[in-house]
Amino acid sequence: MNTPLPSPLYSPKTVRDLLARHGLRPTKSLGQNFLIDGNILRLIAEAGGAQPGVSVLEVGPGLGVLTRELAERGAHVTSLEKDERLKDVLAETLAGLDVKIVWGDALNFDYASLPQGTRVIANLPYYISTALLTRFMTSGSIVSATVLVQREVAERLGSRPGQDGYGYLSALIALHGSVKVVRDVPKGAFFPAPDVTSSIVRLEFSGERPPKGWCGCWNSRSAIAAKP
Repeated sequence: MNTPLPSPLYSPKTVRDLLARHGLRPTKSLGQNFLIDGNILRLIAEAGGAQPGVSVLEVGPGLGVLTRELAERGAHVTSLEKDERLKDVLAETLAGLDVKIVWGDALNFDYASLPQGTRVIANLPYYISTALLTRFMTSGSIVSATVLVQREVAERLGSRPGQDGYGYLSALIALHGSVKVVRDVPKGAFFPAPDVTSSIVRLEFSGERPPKGWCGCWNSRSAIAAKP
């Protein structure tokens, strides 16, 4: 029977030991850079509004470190995870917590099926962060997304017409929401350390879905395939 971990996964050694016990290594192709800084974990949960009774969606729980923080605050957490090798890991790290894990590709999930008022709080897989943010904003069910993304993506999100980086997603946010950069996160807050600096951003969504013809692409495969 699984029991909760004796200590949080806040050190590279603890993470290495957990992965080794399950015969795993982080997979670069899936963007697996696990957040292990306790202060950053608490900050993103607080900024995202994780409170008792709140519906929270997490994409890419990884080892379940942020998931634990969210669930222990009383939020109703649903986590989407593609890598089924992590089943035993999450069974161990989330033991005793009320968390629903949906196994599958986040790009194929029906975000409109989420409860109204859902908040996304996640360390997003960087290689699909732009595509996921588009899905969140156009779901009609998600009211905010507090996420870790590449700093370059965070800068693009807040770009204005005429500025470098201004494009489809920044225009969509300007019309149907708002964005705030909470703070930058150093590479050392992750294991393994990524090649880029990250940022916590909080996006608020108006709930109004853009018309299908807006920009000619909000529900197109080109938007879904976009990469940061």
